Amino acid sequence: MNYLKHIWTLKPLFVPLLAFLLPISLVINYPSDFESESKCAYVITVMAILWLTEAIPIPVTALIPVFLFPLMGVLPAADVSSSYIKDTTMLFLGGLIVAVALEESGLHIRISLGVMRIVGAQPIFLMAGLMATTWFLSMWISNTAATSMMLPIIQAILQNMEDVRKSAMDNLGEENAGYEIGSSTEMSSGMSSFDTESDVYSASDLQLKDSKVTQDPLPNNDLDKTKFNGVAESNIGCDLMDPKSHFYTVNATNTENVERDESEANSEPVSSSPEIRRIAKAFALSVAYGANIGGIATLTGTPPNLVLKQEADKLYKLYTGEESEISFAKWMGFGFPLSLFTAVFAWLWLILLFIRCGCCKKANAEERAAINRTIKTHLKQLGKPSLRETQVMIVFVCLVCLWLFRAPPNIPGWGRAGSLKKGFVSDSTPCILLSILLFLLPAEKPRVFWLAKDDKPSYTPLIDWKTVCQKLPWGVIVLLGGGFAIADASKKSGLSKWVGYELRVFSSMDSWIMNLIICFIVAGATEVTSNTASATLLMPILSELAIQTKIHPLYLMMSATVACSFAFMLPVATPPNAIVFSSGYLTIPDMALAGLPMNVIAVLCLTLGINTWGSSMFNLDTFPDTFNKNVTIPVS
Repeated sequence: MNYLKHIWTLKPLFVPLLAFLLPISLVINYPSDFESESKCAYVITVMAILWLTEAIPIPVTALIPVFLFPLMGVLPAADVSSSYIKDTTMLFLGGLIVAVALEESGLHIRISLGVMRIVGAQPIFLMAGLMATTWFLSMWISNTAATSMMLPIIQAILQNMEDVRKSAMDNLGEENAGYEIGSSTEMSSGMSSFDTESDVYSASDLQLKDSKVTQDPLPNNDLDKTKFNGVAESNIGCDLMDPKSHFYTVNATNTENVERDESEANSEPVSSSPEIRRIAKAFALSVAYGANIGGIATLTGTPPNLVLKQEADKLYKLYTGEESEISFAKWMGFGFPLSLFTAVFAWLWLILLFIRCGCCKKANAEERAAINRTIKTHLKQLGKPSLRETQVMIVFVCLVCLWLFRAPPNIPGWGRAGSLKKGFVSDSTPCILLSILLFLLPAEKPRVFWLAKDDKPSYTPLIDWKTVCQKLPWGVIVLLGGGFAIADASKKSGLSKWVGYELRVFSSMDSWIMNLIICFIVAGATEVTSNTASATLLMPILSELAIQTKIHPLYLMMSATVACSFAFMLPVATPPNAIVFSSGYLTIPDMALAGLPMNVIAVLCLTLGINTWGSSMFNLDTFPDTFNKNVTIPVS
C-alpha cells in the first residue's frame, strides 16, 4: 500500500496521459455519420477521468474544452470561450461578493451565537441549534465558512459538558474553574478557537492537507479584533490563494481529497465518556448535514442549482424563445420547504442514532449554566452591532427581496414594471447592482476634514477588491464555465440527443419510478465526484431523455440537481464532511453508517417534494406542447 501511495503521488504525470489515450478509439474509430458526437464524447470522457482522479486541479480540467473542442472540430474556439461567462455566472459572482461581505462583517457569527442562546442547553436542542444555524447560513454563504465557524462552538460546548461531569465525579460538586469566564482551562480546550493569537483548530487538528483550512488572518480585515477575538478571521474558510482550496469555499464542490489517516484524524480523544462521544458525533454530523442540505434551498446556494438554471433557460429559449420558469423566487418556493423537511428528518435520524433514549433527558443545572455562560460570554464580546454589520444586513435583505419579487408566481413582479422590457432583467441584475453598492458604502465614519487623524484622510468601504480577490472562489467560476461549454458541445454535436434516444428504455417505467432510480444513482455518484461536474454532465442528457419519453424536462432535471447535493457518507464527498471528519469526533465507519440511511431519507424527501408541491408549482405532471415541435440546434 505504501508503494502504491508513492506511485499515486506521481498521478499528475501519468493519469492525464492515460486519460487522453484510453478513450482514443472514440476519435479514430467511429461511424461516418457519428463523427461530431464521438469526438464530443471523447472530450467529455477525458474530462470525466481527470475530474474523478483529480490528477490536475478541477478548475484546470474545466479549461480543457477551450483548446480540445476546437482541435477536434466540435465547436469553434469563440463559441467555447463565450460559454465561460453567462448570465448565470454573473448571478453566482454577485452572490459570492455579497457572501464575502457577510463574512467580513462577522454577521454570521452573531447569528450563530444568537441561535445557540435561544435553543438552550439540552443536547437535542443544541444539536437542532447547530444544524439550523449552519443550514440557514449555507443558503447564503460558503458551506465551508458556515461549517468552520461552528466547530469552535461545538468544541466549547463539549468541553464544558466534560468539565462539569469531571467536576461532579472528582470534586463532588465543587466549583469547576473549567467553565468560569476567562479561565485558562476553557481557553486551552477548544475556546482557544476564539483567540487571535492561537491556532483556531488546534484542539481538533483541523489542518486539511489539501483544503488548507487555515487560521491565517486576512489582509485588510477591518474587523475589531478586540471584539471578535479572531473568530471572523479564523472561520471565514480557506487559504484562497491555493487553487485546490477554491473548492472548499462554495456550496458546490465535493471531491477534494483529504489525505489524512483515520488514526491522525482521531488522535485527539473527545472524552472517556461514551455518552459525550456519541453527543460529539451527533453535533459534528448535524453541522455537516445542515451545510449540505441548506444549499438546495436557494438558487445561489450551490452551483448545481445554477447549472440547472442555465441549462433550463437554454432549453426553453430553444423551444419557446423565453426564459425558463426557474427564478429565484420560484426555486425557493420549491427548494426551501424541501430543504427544511430534509433537515428535520436528518435531525430526527441523528437523535435516533446517537442520542437514543437520552433525547428526553435534561442536562444537569451545572452543565446548562456552563454552556449558557460560554455562549453569553462570546455574544458579549461581539458587542453591539457595528455600522458595517447593520449596512450589510440592510443590503442583504434588500437583495433577497428583489430576488423574491422580480418574477414571483401568480403576481406581476418588478422585473416587468414600468418601461422595463420583457426578458431584459434577470436575477443577476439586482445581484450585481447591490454587490457594487458594497464597494461604495462606508464601513465606518470617513476620516476626513476635522475627523481626520494626523491630517491623513481615509475612507473604508464595506469590502474592498483585494479582499474579494483573495476570498472569491475563482476556480468554481471556471468550473461552471467549463460545464457550460460541455453542455453546449453536447447539444450542438448531437451527443446529448443520441444518449437521450438510447435511454428510451426507461419509457416503460412510471415517471416517478424512473426519477427515483436516477436520484439514487446521482446521490451515490456524487459521493465520489464533484457535484457541479455531475450536474453539468447530466443536465443535457436528462433534458433529451425527458423529451424522448414525453416527460416534463424540469421533472428529471430538478430532481437530479437536488440529488447532487445529497452526499452524506464520505469525508471526501463535500467540504463540510471533510471538515467535521478532521475534528477527530468521527471515523469513516461513523460517517458511512449514518450517511447511507441519510442518503435514502433525503432522496425519499426529494421524491415526495418533486411529486407534490414541486409538480404543482411547475406543472410537472404534464408534458408541454412546445416541446413536441422539432427544432434545429444552431451551430456556429
